[in-house]
Amino acid sequence: GNPAMNVNVTITGTTKTAKTDVDGHYTISKLKTADYTVVADAGGGSTQSKNIHVTKGNFETLDFNL
Repeated sequence: GNPAMNVNVTITGTTKTAKTDVDGHYTISKLKTADYTVVADAGGGSTQSKNIHVTKGNFETLDFNL
């Protein structure tokens, strides 16, 4: 699909959030090593969640299809 702009991306149980840019990219930084649930919400009932294990100092990529 095409990149989606202004999708809210949230880390469940934290105050960490981001919005996707015009290319559909987002960045959430400064997470501690742990397991997280990441939720992408495009509005209108279009949401998707994924579980991820984050290790401090590493970069992870999650793609969502909304």
